[in-house]
Amino acid sequence: MMSLNKLFKSSNSAGLEEDARPLDRSLAAARGVEDCRQRAQALIRLLPRLAPPDRGEVQREVLAAVRECARHAHRWAPAEVVVPFEAQTAYSHMSAWSVVTSQLPQELLDIIVATVQEIEDGNERGWALAALKDVFGKSVERAQRRLGT
Repeated sequence: MMSLNKLFKSSNSAGLEEDARPLDRSLAAARGVEDCRQRAQALIRLLPRLAPPDRGEVQREVLAAVRECARHAHRWAPAEVVVPFEAQTAYSHMSAWSVVTSQLPQELLDIIVATVQEIEDGNERGWALAALKDVFGKSVERAQRRLGT
């Protein structure tokens, strides 16, 4: 994944105004990342720095990026993994959340869980939480309690 420092530096070459706030430049750069996994990771890393109105918008962008990843999850599956047709949607979503979050530090878990809680579809939310538990273990349940969910 391209580091946020690189994203930040590349935002200056993206034609953005010099006087734009650094967070705005970082957001613009993160939004411009083509790879859905890297875009979701970059946006998640920026969430703690955002005020609530902006945070909700970026959380929706994270969810959209992860859903995009879920459509391509078959690309990351090991060749020996055969997923029955009826389980492909669940596998795709769980795989996408695992791939996106496995590279993120534990300190971001509360914000990741809060983002997952915004998923309206109960099945999709359940798949995402299952994937997070696979990556972060019991820390997910503690984060849910802290967040009151």
